[in-house]
Amino acid sequence: MTPDQIRQVYDTGPEAVVALVTRLLDTATRQSEQIALLTARVQALESQLAKDSHNSGKPPSSDGLTKPAPKSLRQKSGRRPGGQPGHPGATLGWAETPDRVIEHRPERCASCGEPLTPAATVSVERRQVHDLPPLRLLVTEHQAHTCVCPACRQPTEALFPLGVDAPVQYGAQVQALGVYLTCYQLLPFARSARLLHDLLGVCLGPGTLSAVQRRCSDHLGPVTEQIKAALTCASLAHFDETGARIGGRLHWLRVLLGSCRVHAADDLLRRSCQARAGGDGRHRHPAALRRQGGPRRVGLLPELSLCPRAVQRAPPARIDLFGRRRRPLVGAGDEAPAAGHQGGC
Repeated sequence: MTPDQIRQVYDTGPEAVVALVTRLLDTATRQSEQIALLTARVQALESQLAKDSHNSGKPPSSDGLTKPAPKSLRQKSGRRPGGQPGHPGATLGWAETPDRVIEHRPERCASCGEPLTPAATVSVERRQVHDLPPLRLLVTEHQAHTCVCPACRQPTEALFPLGVDAPVQYGAQVQALGVYLTCYQLLPFARSARLLHDLLGVCLGPGTLSAVQRRCSDHLGPVTEQIKAALTCASLAHFDETGARIGGRLHWLRVLLGSCRVHAADDLLRRSCQARAGGDGRHRHPAALRRQGGPRRVGLLPELSLCPRAVQRAPPARIDLFGRRRRPLVGAGDEAPAAGHQGGC
């Protein structure tokens, strides 16, 4: 309203002023209620966006590409860094039978210049250097002979060993080293090929390393199937996951654990095992159990496969089996309960 309109209402009389103020108060009340609702909704959305696997019961697979930096839960022990008293250590030991001995003798006297012979030696000081031998490939030539029988005059050819298929090829040890670098040390194919070339002079390209890795996987097929079958029939299984960036995208490697077997696969194997197993498929956190429909056997803690590391990483308010928030479970410096699971995440 403009000032002139307000004066007109004032000149009309007290009843008009009361009606105007009442309408304004009603409008202000409705606006205050709407502002409170919108503020609460914004706070709820901000709290939901701020949650991740470190401050809530959400699984690590929900973190996406914006995974927070890891925070250590270790407390200061008050001890100095480095080896502690009683630590066995790993000091380089003295070799009693060295592979090579190099003798250094003075040729002339440092005082008068007189020539010195080996018979003039009165003492020997020893020092040892542990180093790698020259790295080079060992070339083995296989020769398959063809012999003619002196009786029937028919030729007989010798067979090459299994795996010797090409005129020139790399051996099993070189291929095993390539698989070790790419699968266990997690080096990219290009860097593994560069390392093999720099150290051994091996010219294996990234494509060849990938083919070697596939052949190794095919050889391990029967073992993998046995592990899958054993885990599928297990009465209790534990699932976990870890993120890995491949080609700029986030992929999740899921691990299925039994009493004595481990298998890494994608989400398809996890769902199939949960559907086929006669027992339970337990996740590392109770909130995840609630999202999966809850365990088939609801009992006390010995029936629940809880990961103590996940419990330690939980926020100050814990979440019970059904996702309800409870009082703090562990305090600073307290040990997380084992609860039927002795391993870490």
